[in-house]
Amino acid sequence: PEEPEALNINSSCKFPIKLSKKIISVFPPLKDLRIVRQWAGLYDMSPDAQPIIGEAFTTKGFYTSAGYSGHGFMIAPYTAKLVAQLMRDQEPEMDISMLNYDRVEKGELIIEPAVV
Repeated sequence: PEEPEALNINSSCKFPIKLSKKIISVFPPLKDLRIVRQWAGLYDMSPDAQPIIGEAFTTKGFYTSAGYSGHGFMIAPYTAKLVAQLMRDQEPEMDISMLNYDRVEKGELIIEPAVV
């Protein structure tokens, strides 16, 4: 919450120290664990924190797979398979039509309270 919204890719010890204290309070054996390094980067997020997947309606052959709000890494292998199916003009094995980018313009956001 204290992080300003900006294109900030700097890192500091502030967050790992705060997180470490919380983790140790739940799982004390980790108290001797050392943080070797950390990374900082931009947080790719759509307005509803859900991915934008599909071919652009305005540009044939331009596909997007972005906006995952942090959980993209976890589902990337399966998402890649679905996008590959789209690019080969195959019907994806899972319905992803609701994830196209025009849902934002239409106001059809996918609200899921469990996404942070």
